[in-house]
Amino acid sequence: MKYRIFLSEEVWRFLDREEIDRVESATLLSRLDEGGDFQELNPFDQRHLSIKILGKYAITYYLDHAVSEIKILDIEEADC
Repeated sequence: MKYRIFLSEEVWRFLDREEIDRVESATLLSRLDEGGDFQELNPFDQRHLSIKILGKYAITYYLDHAVSEIKILDIEEADC
């Protein structure tokens, strides 16, 4: 099943600030349905979040299976 990708406003700002081109962004984000490297619980709504390390970035997201969407909440430089 194909998932649509939604980005939070913070993610858009990060991508603009880091000057990541559209091709690199699309390549990074298209790999999120492979599953996350880490899991954490969102303390606000108890949603299980996935964290995927792709290159030098850590991307926090969740899959919304009911509507076939990947909701990307945060992207930042990874600590590794």
